[in-house]
Parts: sequence; structure tokens; C-alpha cells
Amino acid sequence: SRLNSGVRPRMGSMSHTEYINALRTDAARVASEALAGRIHLLEACHTLSSLLARAELEANDPDLDAFVLISSETDALPVGAVRERWDPVALEHLQPEIDSAITWAVPIATPALKSVVCRFKA
Repeated sequence: SRLNSGVRPRMGSMSHTEYINALRTDAARVASEALAGRIHLLEACHTLSSLLARAELEANDPDLDAFVLISSETDALPVGAVRERWDPVALEHLQPEIDSAITWAVPIATPALKSVVCRFKA
């Protein structure tokens, strides 16, 4: 999966500040890839909700809140690499629900994706 192709920040030898900055930079990369259509929108929202939850943002950060909302509403839908483990017939039956979820998520996610790119780009 494209989301796993980058280096994931791990505290290890990094200072705390370096770790937080790496999480935020990775979030900007994922958001940029989603805006460019190279990462599935729902998969990006799942990843961003996790990354940004660890990135020490202010309480009630609107970008994080948008990704958490989308992720929590769509977490049962197979997107990204997990699709490979699903039965093709089941995927076909779920596709209208996935399409509907994307239609719902786009106006919520797009401003948040753009904001994350602007806030945390390298």
C-alpha cells in the first residue's frame, strides 16, 4: 500500500520534538497524496486520524475532528490493502455503500486535507 511505503515515525533515537514533527510531515504527505488521488480518500482519512491523534494538536482540532468523524463512520468499509482479503462478490455488493461514503466524505475531508498540507508541509 502507498500509505506504508513511507517511513513511519518511531520515537527510537528521535527527540520528542523530532517525533512530533515527523508525524506532522507524514500527515502532510498523506494528505497531499489523497488530494492528488494517489491514495484512496477513506484510507487517507483513517491514516490521518491515527497520525494526527499522536501529533499533539490542540484539543478539538478541526482537521483531526474531520478525519476522526470520517474514519469512525467508514471504518467497516474495506478500502486500501484490506480489500485484497475480501471476497470479490462481497466487495461488489459493498461498492455502492463505499461510493456513498466517499460522496459524503469529500466535502468534509477536502478542506481538512488542504489545511494539513498547508500546516505541516516539509
